[in-house]
Amino acid sequence: MKKRYAVVGVVAALLTGVGVAVAATGQPNVQTVSATFDLKSQGPLSGHACKGPGPSKDLYETFTHTWKGPQIDTSIGPHPRNLSGTVTETSTTVIDLNTDEAVVSGTTQLVDSMNNLVYKGPFLINVQLQSDGTSIERGGIDLPFYMGGSPTGGMLIGNTEKTVSSTVASPPLEVKGFLGSDGTSATTPTVPDFTAEFNEIKCT
Repeated sequence: MKKRYAVVGVVAALLTGVGVAVAATGQPNVQTVSATFDLKSQGPLSGHACKGPGPSKDLYETFTHTWKGPQIDTSIGPHPRNLSGTVTETSTTVIDLNTDEAVVSGTTQLVDSMNNLVYKGPFLINVQLQSDGTSIERGGIDLPFYMGGSPTGGMLIGNTEKTVSSTVASPPLEVKGFLGSDGTSATTPTVPDFTAEFNEIKCT
């Protein structure tokens, strides 16, 4: 993963068929954007434990959760799509409790102040558990933009970082983070890069 925290809104249509890509008419538009968000847990965590593979049989745990809260567009220059609104995420985190290595997958969506869908799509990113009980999620995003309920062909492409409050903290749990960089401390990475292999199996 490159240590460049720029999220780019690409206004281009890419319809993929069998070896055929068809682009929309018009002019290309690539703009650097950024945003911060503060999401709160929507109810208790749902968790399951299981044993991992190999002779060590590490203990794994899977948590499923829903988060919701405001996102604020902090982009420096003008760009086609406003990134302010309300974010809702559903996520499943798979943690190796012996090594504190983890990944989180799920879906995220943003709606504007009029409840119009701005973007929506899946994500799969790395998690680093911290000694204070918090965890930091970092990874890439590739989310399609919507207009009038239909994909526009534009994409939100780049990196995100999220800090999740400790599971022993007073509820509700909180996820605070950012997309891209606006040059301030609020959008500055706090942990090194982390890469992991994952077989996409979860504890049930």
